Amino acid sequence: MKRINYRHFVCIAITLGFIVCGVFAFSNAFWRLVESFRDLGLSVAYYFCELFEIPYTFTPTVNELPSRLPTIFLPETWEAFKVSWGVYWSLWATKENFFGYLAVLGNVVRWLIVLLLPLILCIVLLRLACERYLRNMKGEESHAEESRPLKLFKRIANNTLRRVRIWCIGFFAFLREHKIYVTIWICMWAYFFNAFTIGLEFFAYYFYFVLSFDFVNLYRQAFKLVCDLTVVFATVPLWLLAIAAVWFLDRLSKKRGYAVLEHHERRNRGFLNARGVVLFGVGQPGVGKTEWETDAALSYEVQILDDALEIILETDRHFPYFPWITLEDALRKASYDHVIYDIWSVRRWVRQRKQLWQRHCSPAALFGYEAERYGLTYNDDLTTIDIWQAIEDYSCAYFIYTIQSSYLISNYSIRSDKLMDDIGNFPLWNTDFFKRDSRLIDSFSRHSHILDFDMLRLGKRMLSDNPNRAAFGFGVWIIDEVSTERKNGPETQHLRVDAEECNQKNDLFNVCVG
Repeated sequence: MKRINYRHFVCIAITLGFIVCGVFAFSNAFWRLVESFRDLGLSVAYYFCELFEIPYTFTPTVNELPSRLPTIFLPETWEAFKVSWGVYWSLWATKENFFGYLAVLGNVVRWLIVLLLPLILCIVLLRLACERYLRNMKGEESHAEESRPLKLFKRIANNTLRRVRIWCIGFFAFLREHKIYVTIWICMWAYFFNAFTIGLEFFAYYFYFVLSFDFVNLYRQAFKLVCDLTVVFATVPLWLLAIAAVWFLDRLSKKRGYAVLEHHERRNRGFLNARGVVLFGVGQPGVGKTEWETDAALSYEVQILDDALEIILETDRHFPYFPWITLEDALRKASYDHVIYDIWSVRRWVRQRKQLWQRHCSPAALFGYEAERYGLTYNDDLTTIDIWQAIEDYSCAYFIYTIQSSYLISNYSIRSDKLMDDIGNFPLWNTDFFKRDSRLIDSFSRHSHILDFDMLRLGKRMLSDNPNRAAFGFGVWIIDEVSTERKNGPETQHLRVDAEECNQKNDLFNVCVG
């Protein structure tokens, strides 16, 4: 027999407690919900009757006050509010009000002094007692041995705080696994705090207002909103509202901070896109050249992904009836069979398929595309795009976008934290580096490939039969301290172009960079 987790009974007990709390403490929420349904129904009926000129005898009730009004600080009508507003400012700007404020402030300061002075004295005496105790026990116990107060604290903490903490962590993990309880609790408290009522009243006044344009009763709706929100401020403790406000401000500040970081990242990418293919960073030692080029390389890598995805989406838009998923499956199989492994092999594979189609002209050779029905070209009024050119562009972009490897080739280690999300259809790269959990980075991080300089030498090479000599197809290569690698003019003046060995003057490295 399967044993039931006792936490289910705890959650059921909490739910029953919330229900009892709602029945006895928030009974008015039910009547307000009933009134909001009534207001919404009559407002919708009024809307359709007015819209289709249907005769009616009822009156919309959305402007009526709740049957059970709480005690609030606002008057019920706009005229009374204007009178009270004028009286308030006339009373505020008086000498008696100013001296009354000073008297209240003086009483508050007095009570603060009365409470804080003994507290400060107790803190000072406790600190002196602790210092005296530590001086007396100095030399009696070794550094590796725990003191008696620490042993006492650990004993108390292990029997109380630690057990409570472990239980709370397990209970929260249980709630994350069984979200139905959290959903029920949120809905219950939203009902208790008139959240559903406020939403229904909003739509009720919306349907009423779009045909009546009743601006006069806008104050009445604000008054009803304050009445519905009063239950929150009347029942929730001030300290809990303060915690909620701090949590909200924390979320808001994080969202703003991430927005600033993402804005600066887009500015950096805009700066890099405005530059040429090759970019040099020059500066004095210690100014941050390596940090800058690492940041630029990571931004360039993300730009490559975005450009490839843009080509994929644009090509898909040109031929919306082409079965691109069939082409993607064929590309994945060819990559698994090691038929394609770089851009040039992808182009060769597509051209071989084109030749096969030209011989047979069957839909199967064109990945199941019905060319007679949908056509073989796309005209955007600027140029005509052939279907096979679109297939070649799509295949190259798909190969670049889906390869699960770092696009960085460097002479020092660079970590890239991009993460692929793939659930079996079209994969997507997640390049949001700012919101990463640092504890999980090692599980998906990739590092740059080691740069072989023969990949960039168009002339003589260090190894004549180097298999990497033409391996660079796409990506970003980064060379730190290139002046140290390549030397400057005075240091290379003894080298000769016609030398048999590879050197800075006959390897044509600078031609490749230029």
